Amino acid sequence: MKIEQAKLNGQNDWLNWFLIGKNWQLVKLFLCLIVIWIFIHEKYLVIPDLNQGVVSDVYIALTVIYIFGCVIKLIKDPELFKKQTIFRLSMLYRSFKTSFFISIGLILLVFITTTALNLKIKDLINYEGIVLLVYNTVMAYNEYKIIKA
Repeated sequence: MKIEQAKLNGQNDWLNWFLIGKNWQLVKLFLCLIVIWIFIHEKYLVIPDLNQGVVSDVYIALTVIYIFGCVIKLIKDPELFKKQTIFRLSMLYRSFKTSFFISIGLILLVFITTTALNLKIKDLINYEGIVLLVYNTVMAYNEYKIIKA
């Protein structure tokens, strides 16, 4: 709306071009592709090698479809995309918070039990695995609640 107001206040050819037809969507697409390229270039988004078999090819294809699907959603309906992103981030935060406390409780329980029973299995236990398992379980439960609602 501010761009349209600026267009009405002055004669700016660039703003006129920007607001005609699908030029705004093309600019958004171009900016999204630049952001994706920057993420790939800075190694934040790493695409695995293509020569690792069928599973790797399927993974890469699904990742590319997901990325372009998100870009298309962003271009078609940015307000819905914003709401979905905020919902996902809030769900991620709640899941992280819940799994953090459950993981701490489980790790303390394992640590106290092994100390009380004088067992030497502390080196055999992978605490990161416990945290990951709890987080994935909490995320799966949240997804189940969403589907059931």
